Amino acid sequence: MLKLLMLMLLMLVMLICIANAETDLWSPNNKDKKLIQMGWDLVTPEYAAKHVSEMEATPIGKCIDGIMLDMRETVGNPFEARKLDEARLHTQFETLKSIKWGRFTDNFLMAYTKSDMDWCSDEDWKWVTRNTGLLAKAARIGKCKGLTFDCEPYGKDPWTYKEQKHAGKKTFAQYQAIVRKRGAQFMSAIQKQFPNPVIHTMYLLAIYNNTSYKAPVREADPILRQQKLEASIWNLYPSFINGMLDAAEPGTVITDGNEDAYYYVGNTNAYYESLRTIKQSCRNLVDPKLWTKYRSQVQVAQALYYDYTFETMPGQVGKEQFTPEQHLKRWEHAIYHSLNSSDHYVWLYNEKIDLWQGRWGVIPDGFVEAIRSARDKIYKNEPYGE
Repeated sequence: MLKLLMLMLLMLVMLICIANAETDLWSPNNKDKKLIQMGWDLVTPEYAAKHVSEMEATPIGKCIDGIMLDMRETVGNPFEARKLDEARLHTQFETLKSIKWGRFTDNFLMAYTKSDMDWCSDEDWKWVTRNTGLLAKAARIGKCKGLTFDCEPYGKDPWTYKEQKHAGKKTFAQYQAIVRKRGAQFMSAIQKQFPNPVIHTMYLLAIYNNTSYKAPVREADPILRQQKLEASIWNLYPSFINGMLDAAEPGTVITDGNEDAYYYVGNTNAYYESLRTIKQSCRNLVDPKLWTKYRSQVQVAQALYYDYTFETMPGQVGKEQFTPEQHLKRWEHAIYHSLNSSDHYVWLYNEKIDLWQGRWGVIPDGFVEAIRSARDKIYKNEPYGE
């Protein structure tokens, strides 16, 4: 009888541990969810300094918590290994200081990965880290939360092994070690100028759940996982992320922006499956020594894509299959479940409408009201009501 009681007690303890693990996976504070915006209508510091109060007063401005600023003409491409125009950059620093943010509390400065650097060149990386530090300084001066890191290269690919200058002379594993070192240098350069930043990414590791990337996070065998990763594109990016985690100080936050969430519209389960993937499966591409850091400092940040949801993409399959009312319902659904399945941030991307200057496109009737309705439900901890 005593053995039976001990066995039952052990099972109870195990169940409590499992329950706690599930709770730890995701314990959101729905009153602390933030919606930030970026798109083809990105504004510069100069525009924000002149017009931020107008932007914040628009109907859409009253429904979001921040924007992303574009400084590509000066410091927005830190992977370009060259001296910047520092006189012009100093002028932009002064402009950034002058921005009087109001209700936009969570703003970010864009960092792109357009690249001409050589991972193996210390001279190139002297310039990359210097320029990264200047970009971080700009974000701090502009009272931003941190940087938005867009890993899509838009040109020369820094992430795919076979595209690198010394591929063949150096093995994939050797490149992984070099890129991990550079990821740590990149993060250190940011933190030196901007303590406790948020590094918001379009993708962190969730992209490697995608079968187009061989889905290595789904592979339990570490040897097969490495083989799948090496066979995929962007196979060096996880090493860079590990390097960033190596150097990440306790107050630094890195988000996985999970760009694939663009296409979850109408699929409730996909949002919560991706949450589990990012929190658990993606650790397969993280050095186990960094799992504690990953668990405490990496956040899920879901993505919204206006053009896909409203079927404005050229050649989109199923284009115009929904009525305007159904589009708005799908939009509200996407906002609700994106916010509900995120840790803190959700980011809205748009191409075919200009939300700030009205230079192209027309904001659909009910667009803002759908955002407001979804956010109200989230803040009140109400179910969506599928």
